Amino acid sequence: MKESEEFAEDDEINVTKKAKRSVTEKDVEIKKTPIQPPVKQTKVTKKTEQGGVVVKDNSKAKSQWKKKPIIYLKEQLELRGRKFNADQFTGANKLTKGSLLSMLYMADDIM
Repeated sequence: MKESEEFAEDDEINVTKKAKRSVTEKDVEIKKTPIQPPVKQTKVTKKTEQGGVVVKDNSKAKSQWKKKPIIYLKEQLELRGRKFNADQFTGANKLTKGSLLSMLYMADDIM
């Protein structure tokens, strides 16, 4: 009877050792998996004719927009999907800074 009890204890010890080995093997497998780099937020950009890059400006302050030149406002509106022709900025009915600002305010819902 004692021998069968010893074998039963040995079996339990072997089972726990196997279980411990399988857990450590799983841990090792988890550690071997490559770490994913963080996802970078992409910026909305546009290349200008001169070769520069324009980044979308998300400012909500009207005072900040009023200080910017017409070309900057035009480029920001183009980044937001508005298309312009060159003749829209010349002649008697040309687009003014005020009209570009109002388009920009409507595009960004700036009150």
